[in-house]
Amino acid sequence: MMSAKDARVGLMSELLRGIATVKTSPPWEQFYVTKVSAARRRELRGLAVRKYLDALCVYFWAATSLLFSALTFGLVVVLEGAEALTPPVAFTALSLFQLLTAPLNAFPWVVNGVVEAVVSVRRLQDYLSRSETKALWAYEDLELHLGDLHPATAATLLAASSTTAATAAGGGCSGIGSASGGV
Repeated sequence: MMSAKDARVGLMSELLRGIATVKTSPPWEQFYVTKVSAARRRELRGLAVRKYLDALCVYFWAATSLLFSALTFGLVVVLEGAEALTPPVAFTALSLFQLLTAPLNAFPWVVNGVVEAVVSVRRLQDYLSRSETKALWAYEDLELHLGDLHPATAATLLAASSTTAATAAGGGCSGIGSASGGV
């Protein structure tokens, strides 16, 4: 289910990054509608399975005490005879069964939590083990060749990159436009 959710979130991120292009092109819009709908269906199928399993866990939570007691008392009567099941034995057993009910009922949710924790740890390990990358403004020898662009476009790009670099670096924009062949 987590992989289906990841696929849907990835598609939505891709869609949002290029929303202007997608909305101005009906074929791209239909392509993304189809892809996102399919990803949502896969995610909902996984969610439905999970909810059915949750319902089954709730059923077992409600029935465990009764079923466990009935099976145990039935086995005692079959194996030892009816005289072995006296009131002190029965009430003591019922008390002990009540103590065991909570841990037995929590087990499915514990397993689910452990699986989700393992998936989360793997994702964090994958993310944290990636190599470091530099932002464009961090390169000292960066050259922007804006000569082929329309002057207004070049000015907009230069202003945007200078603003981003100044904001991120906390000061000026070293290296942009200063090398030969630059702006």
